[in-house]
Amino acid sequence: MSQALGVTALPAATRVTAEKRSGEAGPGPMTELVVRGSRYSLALLVPLTVTAMVLAGPALEVWLGERFRAAAPALALLTSYWLLYGALAVTPAFLVGAGQARRVALTAACVAGANLALSVALTPWLGLEGPALATALVYICAFPFFLSITASVAPGVVPALAREAWLPAYSLAAALALLLAGARLVLPLERPVVLVAVLLAGPVAYWLVYALLWLAPGERALVGEVARSLVPRRR
Repeated sequence: MSQALGVTALPAATRVTAEKRSGEAGPGPMTELVVRGSRYSLALLVPLTVTAMVLAGPALEVWLGERFRAAAPALALLTSYWLLYGALAVTPAFLVGAGQARRVALTAACVAGANLALSVALTPWLGLEGPALATALVYICAFPFFLSITASVAPGVVPALAREAWLPAYSLAAALALLLAGARLVLPLERPVVLVAVLLAGPVAYWLVYALLWLAPGERALVGEVARSLVPRRR
């Protein structure tokens, strides 16, 4: 999913970089590209991540059996880093297009090496939670480095991200987490029908509220156009 979101940023970033070098474009388009990409990727991925984290236990029990419920903390940890990394879904491809491939590759290599080393160190101590925690910690620690590379080619991007992408995504994420936690307390999630309904209703409610509160009219029109294009037409 992240690759599908990110691959579209590569040609756009390459074009903007070429225009900047030729003097045809200022710094604005690059920042706009990052903010829009992060805004949409967070809006898409954050509710899915929050739902997976909060309902990991009931979902594993219904799907695989009661004894697999013990893996819920590992699943929650493993998915948690997407709360941050969702903002970077478009960043690697964008940075490659902006001429930062070497810095991206070096950072990614450090992430992979640190993940492996930390997983090996934590697994004997924590068991299944070890590699999950290692993955989450490494990506969370890598986030500022990716963000600093992004800021070097997109001036003013951090305040814009905080205002346009992080605030709407995370404020609604907190509300969704509270609602899902309440659902765990009052609903019989051991029943597959109820669990599936809650798994679907959480993200859908998030997206509807996001569209109403945070999307501009033009963005709502774009979402509607994309949704209509996905519906098969009758011949």
